[in-house]
Amino acid sequence: MTPAGSPERLPCIPSRCYLEYMRKHRPRAFAAGVGLTVAIWLLTVSSGTPRLAPRAEPAPARSSDTGAALDTAPAPAVVTVRSDPDSATVFLDGTRLPGSTPLQVPLAAGEHLIEVMKEDYDPLSYELDVLPAETVTVVYYLKSLPPTPLLPESLGLSYLPVRKRLDSLIADRQMQTYVDAAQTFAVFPFGQGLIVRLFLGDTHSREANVMMIGGAVMSLGALIMGKTITNRKREQIRAENERIQRENESATLHNREVDRVLREATAARMESWRRRNASRGRVEVIRNTPER
Repeated sequence: MTPAGSPERLPCIPSRCYLEYMRKHRPRAFAAGVGLTVAIWLLTVSSGTPRLAPRAEPAPARSSDTGAALDTAPAPAVVTVRSDPDSATVFLDGTRLPGSTPLQVPLAAGEHLIEVMKEDYDPLSYELDVLPAETVTVVYYLKSLPPTPLLPESLGLSYLPVRKRLDSLIADRQMQTYVDAAQTFAVFPFGQGLIVRLFLGDTHSREANVMMIGGAVMSLGALIMGKTITNRKREQIRAENERIQRENESATLHNREVDRVLREATAARMESWRRRNASRGRVEVIRNTPER
């Protein structure tokens, strides 16, 4: 029990009970506390103290913004490839382009290797350095291949053949054939007759004589015939060789004249080719660089 007239001790109670206690037993203090709280709230609202706002999500990009970003990318250069003569094949950085000259192709800024090729002409390449949005015309003046040597038929000419001379050994081989025949006749008929004469004596002397004489005659006849025919063959060979020599001399003179005509015609063609290609084998670049 608290003595009469002494202040009442504050009990330990929760916050809600505490406010109830203050309202009943300390009305002045309670009223002052409520007023102070309202005053602080009013001051906070009137001063406009910023409060945390929800995080704003970025708005999606509009198509106009995308177009503006693309416009900032460097425009490609436009390169026109021409050749003289036309209808040549174009290779860009080692890759063949469809179509043939004249050809227009967009290129990114930087260095590019452009090669032009055409049948019967030397290939021609050029390393081109282009700028963004630049317009370039590249003209390739192709150089034709050197002319090939002329053939006699192209000028209505022809070479005459040069024949080999006949060999006199042909007659010697033919004579050897008759010598072999004479030896055969001498060995067989004559030798047989001689054997009969030696071993059979006079009883077959007649047959032995016939065989011996026949073998000797045939052997001698083969030799005489071989010598005669061989001499005639040698004479024919000699006459044929003389004729071949005359024809070869004429053919040699004719072929030398054909060579001279071909050399002169080939030299004239080479000179004409040099004049036609004197200013070729080069590349001309025409630039139209945009103002920055």
